[in-house]
Amino acid sequence: MTKTLRRWTSAVLMLFPLCAIAQTHDFHAWINSPDAYFATNEERDAWKNVLTSGDADRFIEAYWKKRGEQFKKDVHSRIERADELFSLGETPGSRTEKGRVWMLLGAPSREQTDERGSTMVQGFLGTGSMQNNSVERGAILTQRWIYKRDRLPPEIAIAELVIKFQTDTGRGHQVIENPGLVEPYLKKVAAYYTNRSLAVTAAPAAATASAAAVETTAATTPGAEDPLWHAAENLAGSFFEADSYIAMNETPFYAVSFYLPQSATAFADVKSVLIVGLVKNAEGQQVAAVRKQVPVKSYGSSGDRFVDQSFALPPGKYSGSFALFTPEGTTLLANRRTEFAVQAANETTLSQLLPTAQIEDFQKQQPLDPFTFVAMKYAVKGDHRFTTKDKVAFFTVISNPPGDPSPSLTMSMKIFRDGKLLHRTPAEPAALTQTGPHTWLVGPAFDPGTFEAGQYAIEVQLKDLNAPKENASAKSYSSRTEFRVE
Repeated sequence: MTKTLRRWTSAVLMLFPLCAIAQTHDFHAWINSPDAYFATNEERDAWKNVLTSGDADRFIEAYWKKRGEQFKKDVHSRIERADELFSLGETPGSRTEKGRVWMLLGAPSREQTDERGSTMVQGFLGTGSMQNNSVERGAILTQRWIYKRDRLPPEIAIAELVIKFQTDTGRGHQVIENPGLVEPYLKKVAAYYTNRSLAVTAAPAAATASAAAVETTAATTPGAEDPLWHAAENLAGSFFEADSYIAMNETPFYAVSFYLPQSATAFADVKSVLIVGLVKNAEGQQVAAVRKQVPVKSYGSSGDRFVDQSFALPPGKYSGSFALFTPEGTTLLANRRTEFAVQAANETTLSQLLPTAQIEDFQKQQPLDPFTFVAMKYAVKGDHRFTTKDKVAFFTVISNPPGDPSPSLTMSMKIFRDGKLLHRTPAEPAALTQTGPHTWLVGPAFDPGTFEAGQYAIEVQLKDLNAPKENASAKSYSSRTEFRVE
C-alpha cells in the first residue's frame, strides 16, 4: 500500500466514525429539540428504545401524526416566534429556557427583573437579542416570570407559578433557577396540550363557509373529549353575546362576540387571540371544531376591545363551547358554554335586540361577516354600558315575516328607567333595511344626550300589517334588552 493510499485510507477510516457519531447525535438530540417540547413522559421513555435513524424517523412521524397537522403548524409557528423574541448570542430563541417556557405556557402575567452588571434589561417582548449593546454584554440577569391562575391550563390547579431565569449574556447561557418546582408543571402542560390535540381531527364540516369565513372542521376521531368541554366557565371579566342569523346568500350561521373591557386585565397585553369553537348536535355528537387566530379590535376610544366570529352550521339545536386563547394557543383566557339553535333559512324569527355604540362602513362584506348587514358592521357593546355622550343604538333582524316578500312593519317602543316606564312611542312605520332575500334589519338609534345616568330597559315591538288574516296571531314580535348609562 503506498503512503498516499494509506493516508487516504486512514482519512476515510477517521472520517467515517465521525460522520456516524454526528448522525447519531443528530437524531438522538431530537427529543430535546423545540419540536419535542410537547412530548409526554411515556414518549420520552419510548425514545430510549430508538437506536437507529430509521427508528427515529418512524417515531417522529408517529409523534406528529397522532397530534395532527394543525398541531404541527402551531408548534412551528411558536418556534418561529420564539426565535424572534428570545435569541441569545448564537442560540436560537426557541432553544433557550425562556423560549421553551414561552412555547409551553405563553406570555406570563407579569415579569420582574433583578440585574447585576447591566443598566439595561430586555424583557420578553424585546427585539430578540440579549446582547444589543456593550453594556448588556457580560451582564448576568435574573428575571422572574409570574403566571397567575388565568394564564395557566385548568389542570394546573395552582394560584401562581413563578419561574426564575438566570441569563449570562456574555457567555450566551441561560438556566431555570428553580427547576425542581417548574419542570413537573411544564410536563403537565405538555401532556395537557397533547391530549387536547388527540381529541379533534381536522375534516371538512357539513356546513359550507366562504374562503374568507371561518375554518370549520368536523370532529370524527373517537376518544376522549376535548378538555375545553370540561373546563370551568370563566369569562375573566369579558362579556359574551351570540345569536343565529341568515346570511345574504341564505346560509344559516351562528355569530359570537367577546367584549373585552379595559378592566379585564387578562387581555391587557394581548393583540390577537386564538378563537376556538366546539359544537355538539342534539344527539351529543361533536360536529364542528374551529380554531382561528384573529385580531383584537378596538371599541372606539374607550380602551375597550372586542373579538367576534361566525360559525356556519346547518339548522338545528346545539350546545357550544367557545373560548379565547393566547395567540399560540397555550393559555386559556376566557370560555363560555351555551345552548343555542340555528334557524332554517325559511323560518320566521326575530333575533335578540343587541346594543351598539360603534357602527362602521365596510368596503366589501363577506357572506358570514358577524353582525354585519349591508356592509355595515354593528359591533356589539357586550357590557351594555354607555356614557351620556354615546350615540346609543340597537339592532334586531326579522327573518321571513308573514307579509314576505312585501312586509309592512310598524314599530313601537317602551323605555324603562330604574324599573319604571319612562316613555312609550306610538306604532309607526319601521325603518327597514333589507339584508337578504327574506331578512330585514331594524335599528333604532338615539343621539348623544338622550339618556341620563341610570339603569334602562328598552322593548321593541314589531307588527306586520301585511300578514295574512289566517296568520294574524303570529304577526306581532317583540324583543327586549337592558343597559346602563353612566
